[in-house]
Amino acid sequence: MYQATGGENEARRRKSLGLVWRVSLSIVAFFALIIFIILWLFFPATGFSVYQNLAIVIVSILIFFAVMGAVWVSFGLRLVRL
Repeated sequence: MYQATGGENEARRRKSLGLVWRVSLSIVAFFALIIFIILWLFFPATGFSVYQNLAIVIVSILIFFAVMGAVWVSFGLRLVRL
């Protein structure tokens, strides 16, 4: 039977900790994006044209994807090195 060494357990624990905060951030950021879009379209959007509102929604989605890309690419690059 294979027994994991202390170093392997430590590496596995660090990898799972890195995954936990990334998943948590992804969930929180997704719901924050949805809440922002809903609140924006119901309240401050009335003073802007349809195209300006569309641009704000698209930019907020692009910012979300940029943050998610930075978070998950760093995790993927770290896994490649292990």
